Amino acid sequence: MRTLFSESRQIDEELSGLISESIASLNRSRIIVHSKINEFSQKSDYIHSELIDREDLIRNTQLSITLMLELVNKLNQLNMEHSKDITMAITDFQKRYQQFTDVSETTKSHWNIHKEMDEVCSLENEKFQLEKELLEQTILLENIYTILGKAIIN
Repeated sequence: MRTLFSESRQIDEELSGLISESIASLNRSRIIVHSKINEFSQKSDYIHSELIDREDLIRNTQLSITLMLELVNKLNQLNMEHSKDITMAITDFQKRYQQFTDVSETTKSHWNIHKEMDEVCSLENEKFQLEKELLEQTILLENIYTILGKAIIN
């Protein structure tokens, strides 16, 4: 019986040792699993943060592109308006030139050369003034175009 008791005690001790080793192994496994879960959670949070940053970047890029398109459309509109202004100025100039030509023909026989030359000078001055205004408007449009170009770049 003693041998049976002693064998039973030995088995109990071996079982206790195995149970202790199993518990220690289980604790190590838990630590490793918790470490891997924390590591995965950190990587997941980093990836989530990176995705949010990229979404913001995409949204900001889309807004910038929309703004640039609006500025280009506005510039096109200003160019069309300026083109209309130039066309009107040219038409007005042509009309005045035709009036000058008509007046010149009718006054040719009635006025002396001196008066006619004064009228020509006056009309040429007016022509030069209109050309100057046309040039100023062109420069103004180019300045607007340059400013809008700089605003789009910035």
